[in-house]
Amino acid sequence: MFPGSLRSRDFNADSVPDSSESCAGTGAVNCSLALPARLLLLQRGVGGIQLTVGGVQLMAKNSANLGIEGRKLRPCPDTPNCVCSMDPAAAHHVEPLDFLGDPDDALSRLKAVLADQTRTRLVAEEADYLHAECTSLVFRFVDDLEFTMDRLGKRIHVRSAARAGKYDFGVNCRRVEAIRRAFEAHP
Repeated sequence: MFPGSLRSRDFNADSVPDSSESCAGTGAVNCSLALPARLLLLQRGVGGIQLTVGGVQLMAKNSANLGIEGRKLRPCPDTPNCVCSMDPAAAHHVEPLDFLGDPDDALSRLKAVLADQTRTRLVAEEADYLHAECTSLVFRFVDDLEFTMDRLGKRIHVRSAARAGKYDFGVNCRRVEAIRRAFEAHP
């Protein structure tokens, strides 16, 4: 579950009502779905809807853990599905993108690299901050990709995090490294 969700506890098969039982108090939108309620639960949360099949979250709402806080990208959660160049934890740390020359040119170069990434779209741009959404091919999972410019240090800090699930099998780290290679190779 995500911070800000209406539900804060995990479910097991015994805590989900049968389709014949009332859904009152479960947060479920509809327990009388085609699959037994013990397997399928549709929940309404803050900012979106999530689908849980057999206790595994499949779709997620917009992440509330985005943006700049105290002039830094927010740290990764304790789950292994996030990397961030500003996170001190070794398990989550990746190096920022370094550049030479004009910071505005570097930001333009980064936007061009993002435009070339498949299933990636820029959704927010503020001063020295970019937020993009990356969508997986098959299940359409959305990951959040954020960048913030350190003009004096000539670095672009990056955070890439999955909205859903606990594990990303290294997808976010590989994404950041692919963007790094493209950024370094881009004229």
